[in-house]
Amino acid sequence: MEQLALGLMIAGRELSAQVRGMLSELPSRVVTELPDFASAAGELLDSEVRRSNPDLVFLETAAAGERFPALVGLIKNRPSPPAVITIHGEADTEKLLTAIRSGASDCLYLPLEEATLRATVDRVMALRERSRPRRPPAKTVGFLSATGGCGGTMVACHFASELRRLSGQNILLADFDVAAGMVGFWMRTANGYSIRDAARSLMRLDLSLWRGLVATVQPRLDVVSAPAEIVPEGACSPEDLLKVARFARSHYDWMVADLGAGLTASSLPLLSEMEALYLVSTAEVAALYQARRVLLKLMTIDYPPERVRVILNRLHKQQQIRPSDVEKSLDRPIEAVLPYDLREIEDAQGEGRLISPGSELGKRIAELARGMAGKQPEEKSGFWNSLFRPS
Repeated sequence: MEQLALGLMIAGRELSAQVRGMLSELPSRVVTELPDFASAAGELLDSEVRRSNPDLVFLETAAAGERFPALVGLIKNRPSPPAVITIHGEADTEKLLTAIRSGASDCLYLPLEEATLRATVDRVMALRERSRPRRPPAKTVGFLSATGGCGGTMVACHFASELRRLSGQNILLADFDVAAGMVGFWMRTANGYSIRDAARSLMRLDLSLWRGLVATVQPRLDVVSAPAEIVPEGACSPEDLLKVARFARSHYDWMVADLGAGLTASSLPLLSEMEALYLVSTAEVAALYQARRVLLKLMTIDYPPERVRVILNRLHKQQQIRPSDVEKSLDRPIEAVLPYDLREIEDAQGEGRLISPGSELGKRIAELARGMAGKQPEEKSGFWNSLFRPS
């Protein structure tokens, strides 16, 4: 059982301490305690339950009096409601039935027995877990820059937008580059939350909380950005980022992940979640050197080579290094060659928009997304077609 977030709406101190003690050996923690719930306004209780987002609430019915059925309904009135276990002063059949009809998951009555309480909690949480809708985990696509400045974030953002358009499915664009992520800049997210907030809220992370952390930038396209502020070293552990990724995959059809530059302690654990990994490099010697190092590292950790695809970004007609030279250097085929279009990128950034889908760069990224979505590729033409012809 994962750690439970508990809410205690229990007026009696002795009863509250007793419940805490009986649950002390379970993986649980109390996220809210409301001993004065009987006299509190409904709006205040609703706000506190939404803020703390518990998995399970214990409600003392004797303290609530005739109000307890309404309180159960208030607690349950949310998209992802917690389970509610009512505690009664005695085994009054009518009151137990009233609690169940009001939405309580189960009932206990005094005197409490530890074995009964723990069995009830186990049963309630098992039923709650089984009742959650199941869907296949999202298909995942990762973008990893060989080194800083290779344009992996730009490609990831436009790829996600095109994938949404082509697939018509729900997409998450996630920035896992906690230290220097720029997805929020490209996608113009401004809700003030980041993937660090999701990692810090793992104990109470559910779909309703998640909806408050992401920004919906296009229909069916959500974005979770990197922190805008400087994040202290170790403030966001790789294990927590992996848990966030796994949570997100259960709520989308696709997840497009910006993994930052180079293989790091944060990006390495995330590779296991990627069904396709695009390594983005430019045709500069230093970037290609780093790309080769990344590929060698992936080999040493036995990462499936069929998942890895190379993108050569910012290639211009006067470039001395040709795609065929890069393929020989990296000993891997190139999945796509993207043109150098500084004016289009600068215009888009200055105007706060994505690059034009009609530009050559936009078309080439659309082809990447088209292939991932299983759509028929369009014909390449002109100079860019010549890059794929054998010499």
